Amino acid sequence: MPKDSTGYAKSSKSTCGKCNKNIEKKTLRIAVLRKIKGIKTPKWYHEQCFFNNDFRVGEINEFEYYNTLDNKDQERLKNKLEALFCSAISVDPYELNDKTIERNENRRYHKAVLSEFMVEISANYKKTCNECKAKVLKGDLMMRKLVYDEKVGEFYTNYHVKCLSLTDYGVYFAFHLNDLPGFNELSEENQSKLREQLNMNEDMPDSICKKIKLDYDVKDEEKENKTNYHLVLYDKYLRELSNVTKKSFELLCKQNYMRLLKGKDKNVWSKCDYRTKTPSRKCMEIPDEILQEEVFRSYVPSIGVRLFCDEPIATAVKLNNNVLKTKVKKEAVSLPLKNVQFYLYRYDAAEQEALRRRILKLGGLVTSRIVDTLAAVVTTKESLEKPSRLVNQIKRLDIHVVDEAYFAAIESSENMKVFDSLALIEKYKIAEWGSDVSTL
Repeated sequence: MPKDSTGYAKSSKSTCGKCNKNIEKKTLRIAVLRKIKGIKTPKWYHEQCFFNNDFRVGEINEFEYYNTLDNKDQERLKNKLEALFCSAISVDPYELNDKTIERNENRRYHKAVLSEFMVEISANYKKTCNECKAKVLKGDLMMRKLVYDEKVGEFYTNYHVKCLSLTDYGVYFAFHLNDLPGFNELSEENQSKLREQLNMNEDMPDSICKKIKLDYDVKDEEKENKTNYHLVLYDKYLRELSNVTKKSFELLCKQNYMRLLKGKDKNVWSKCDYRTKTPSRKCMEIPDEILQEEVFRSYVPSIGVRLFCDEPIATAVKLNNNVLKTKVKKEAVSLPLKNVQFYLYRYDAAEQEALRRRILKLGGLVTSRIVDTLAAVVTTKESLEKPSRLVNQIKRLDIHVVDEAYFAAIESSENMKVFDSLALIEKYKIAEWGSDVSTL
């Protein structure tokens, strides 16, 4: 989903959001798109001002109308984005002692990248990790990532620190965390724990990320040459068509059963959200009245497929030939008790809190009352032997009863599935009753 937009100024009326000067007509401008009161509103910048701002610059696929720019402008933008990405993850901004300007620019962008993240201590059990889908435990370190959605605007997604380090964002934490929001509010112990969980001290030599390699979807040289040829051809046709009169365009549209957009119609037609790179096409028919115009004189209509430059996939390479990718292969997270419900019976506050953390860490849920959807009640044999109304209710509903040995068995097993975890209930139950676990 594009969060930035590019284009050429249609007039000299737009004002730069950084320097407050007018943007000259036909010059390249870049906008940050934000949804205000349900309307997607652009805030325009000069090209230089945009890259000198203290906010995170997106990747190529996040720039709307990027493929409509001139070929030379596309190349320049792509190179600038590549350079900014390299500076954010390849050079420690605190080590450029002799290059004050370069150090300040590098640190500014490094700070802008980290500004989209936040670290804090989880205050409750309500947050869910966006990567592994498990609950973030109360009192644990938690990372938050600012994302933008066209429908709801800006919002934060939550992550376990370890889970975030395994995603595409992990490469941004190769150096100092002083600019990470919330980092300076942590205690020294938690700061050290954060560095450890982000693997900052593990396999991170000083030579890391000294070279940046960009692999594009257009990998082979032949296809890349074809893409560049299409871009040059597109620019050529736009320049030549700019000299065609309105009357000629109307004749051309009428001959091909199309309609020339004008006035309010343009805004109405532009509301269509359908996007495709391979639309159905047919040969264009050129009316005899305009065949003598220079742009159509040597033009031969044909059906082709236009190639586009897609999102670059960035890869950081160490000097020792070990590769550290931003596109990290995601490891499968084992949650053997995912969404399985338990009820804790007759535990004091400290024991109940510790047991609740164990269950949530395994992906399970803890209910506040007896319900029909419980997989088991967790208690001790001594508590179960004491007669009570609650024990009679558990027996009447035929709910299994287990003790803490059940969770110890699951924790000692690797890559256990939910079905296997439920099957263990029969082995570790401490009550003579209980329904068939296969029906849970």
